[in-house]
Amino acid sequence: MAAIVRGGSALVLLGLVSILASCRATNEDARRQGTDKATPTVEEALDFMAETEVGVFAKMVDRERADWVHMTYLTEDTATIASRETEGWMKFLATRALASQAFHVVKKPGDLQRKYDLLSTKMSLPAPMDQAKRRELAEIAMKMQAHYGQRKVCQTGKHAKCLYLGQLSEVLAKSRNYEELLEIWSGWREQFRGVRKRYQRFVELANEGARALGFAHLGELWQAGYDMPPEAFANETERLWLQVEPLYRDLHCYVRSRLATVYGADKVADGKPIPAHLLGNMWAQDWSYVEDIIAPSPEKILDIDGGIRALELDEEKMVRMAESFFTSLGLPRLPDSFYARSLFTRPEDREVVCHASAWDIDAKDDVRIKMCIQRNEKDFATIHHELGHIYYYLAYQNQDPMFLNSANDGFHEALGDTILLSITPAYLKQRGLIDKLPEDD
Repeated sequence: MAAIVRGGSALVLLGLVSILASCRATNEDARRQGTDKATPTVEEALDFMAETEVGVFAKMVDRERADWVHMTYLTEDTATIASRETEGWMKFLATRALASQAFHVVKKPGDLQRKYDLLSTKMSLPAPMDQAKRRELAEIAMKMQAHYGQRKVCQTGKHAKCLYLGQLSEVLAKSRNYEELLEIWSGWREQFRGVRKRYQRFVELANEGARALGFAHLGELWQAGYDMPPEAFANETERLWLQVEPLYRDLHCYVRSRLATVYGADKVADGKPIPAHLLGNMWAQDWSYVEDIIAPSPEKILDIDGGIRALELDEEKMVRMAESFFTSLGLPRLPDSFYARSLFTRPEDREVVCHASAWDIDAKDDVRIKMCIQRNEKDFATIHHELGHIYYYLAYQNQDPMFLNSANDGFHEALGDTILLSITPAYLKQRGLIDKLPEDD
């Protein structure tokens, strides 16, 4: 539920001008009377934030529901409905963020000050003040999401067929044919050449929205969400990178050499970047699918896919097994509505965005995941990751609306990835997914 305050219309601007003019007039009266009653009070700041949080909660839920329908029923109609809700969310937050500046002079309690700080960085996609531009940005965002979910790549050759992203990922994970992998990887990216101008406009509008909130550009706004100045965020990122760079370079050197033994030094050249299409994942972000090539002891690779088949786990059973991991820690069972409303498989009757994601629809107990699950090791791990998000949602569901989020965007992802560290061989054996531990050989 990332959000940030975006734009208001010309009427909103006129309204704000009137408010500020009224404040100036009141300040003059106060000075003439020798009082400071015109300065906003803590009580007024509290009232403003309470009113804002009521609106934030209502708009947030409406937007989440509209987005869910659009992502799971990709049509022009659902795109229009979702973009209108997003536009309304942008307008509300922008209006409230700008109006909140009148309370910057007020010395507030810590939790209240935190809410005011979050209001300025709550929306990850800020919109311009102009209503037409705000609507344009919302529509572009919806269209790009739909484009992503509907793309296919049609292979060539005797048994050519058109494949969605999930199916393409299966090919990248299993094939060891250099040309086939390159065709899949390149073909997917070719699907987005026509999006370039739309995306450029998207960036222009988002940057304009960020400037309206006092940021130089959208990137600076995102960096401001980490409780440090943007330049400090960049410096901290560089500091952390320099710590891991030696390991990173050694790791890539090793992987490069292993891949060269399979594909040849002419295709995986020493000292050159590793061809991304050879790493088993559309974005080269996860190398687990090329473990048979890069593992020091390939004979000890765990066959989780075989365990999933042996246990006859369908998609829902895989999710329930992941849920049992969390309940074993003393956490509650997921609501029944989670299984009734989540999307676990790609429907045959409609287009959907299959990219795995966790959803907090009503900021209470209507939680869901959207994922076209493949019965394999990678998706088994991804399910655990997504349920990490879900249980985090449930953990902070009783917070005030402005606090219904993680400390920062990276923290939510880090929590999910930390959970993955617990999917150890011992855990897999306990669940019956492998017969013996690697060290048993």
